[in-house]
Amino acid sequence: MAGTPAAIPHHRSYAMSVGVNCAVVPQSVKRIAEIQKPSDVIIFLEENPVSIDNGAAGIRPLSAL
Repeated sequence: MAGTPAAIPHHRSYAMSVGVNCAVVPQSVKRIAEIQKPSDVIIFLEENPVSIDNGAAGIRPLSAL
């Protein structure tokens, strides 16, 4: 289309939840059988490449708020 700027391709940056198989977080689940409701689990999150620092994402559970 005329007047439409061309899309600039970019890489996507993802982080993995520390709540899944993380040695630093003792409460993280280690086996699939430990996940009671898989549809409520976030594993990978897209992260801004400017702010990504370690590839890990921590989300506090509602019970911790």
